[in-house]
Amino acid sequence: AVTARGVVDYLKGLEVGHLGVLYVNDAYGSTFYEAIVKASFTRPPNDRITVKGNPFSSTVESSRDIELAVREMAKTNYRYYFGVFYEDHYETIMKYAIQYGIAGPGYVWIISDGLSETFLEGKVYEDGSDLAIASQGVGILKAEGGRETKDGRSGYDRFTKAWYEEQGEENIDYH
Repeated sequence: AVTARGVVDYLKGLEVGHLGVLYVNDAYGSTFYEAIVKASFTRPPNDRITVKGNPFSSTVESSRDIELAVREMAKTNYRYYFGVFYEDHYETIMKYAIQYGIAGPGYVWIISDGLSETFLEGKVYEDGSDLAIASQGVGILKAEGGRETKDGRSGYDRFTKAWYEEQGEENIDYH
C-alpha cells in the first residue's frame, strides 16, 4: 500500500491525471492494482488520478490475453502506465504496447519490482526494433528498506536504530 501511494503521489507531482495499470491476474498483481486505486481515492476529489486497470492471465499461453489487455489499454489514450508483471512478460507486453501505440517516446511506463532492478541492465535490443523503442521511458520501481552496507545492515535498519537511540524506546507511542 505504501508503494502504491508513493506511485500516485509521484505521478500527481508530475500533474498526471490518468494512469493505465496493466497487471498480471494473480494475488500480487490484483493486490497492487487495488492498492493504486485505493491510494488515488484517498486523495481529495479534485486531486485524484483516474485509474484504468486491465488484467491478463499469467499462464504460459497468455500471449493472446496480454494482447487483449494491451489493446484495451490503448483505447484509453493515456500517456502514463504502471505495469505489475514479471520478467517473462516484459518483452511480449512491450511488443504489443508498441504495436498498439502506447510505448516509446512520449509514453512513460513504470514497472513494479516484479522485474528485478537490473532486468534492463545490459539488455541490447537492435536499434529501431520494437523492443528498443518500447524500452525508452521505462522505469522499474523497487520497494525495499534500504541497501545493505558493509556491516550487513540496511538503510532502514540504520534509521530505526538511530531513531530508537535518539527517542528512547519508552518515548515511542506505538498506537
